[in-house]
Amino acid sequence: MILDIQWKAWEILHVTDALIRRAADLAGRYRLRGYDSLHLAAAESVFAAFRGQLPFHFVVFDGRLRDAAKQAGIPLLDA
Repeated sequence: MILDIQWKAWEILHVTDALIRRAADLAGRYRLRGYDSLHLAAAESVFAAFRGQLPFHFVVFDGRLRDAAKQAGIPLLDA
């Protein structure tokens, strides 16, 4: 299975209290739904951790989440 092959190359982000608190802040700021705010908080965290070391693009299909990511300065993958 492709997931099994790729899993070792992925960076696994654990959900922490700090990540949940950041997601709550983002939900209020950008009027996001719960899981969308968690996805944005995770993307923000990974982007900050690897900035300048690895290319990073956030893939999103929801318009409100896309707008929030743009405002937050998260690079988006143009689809």
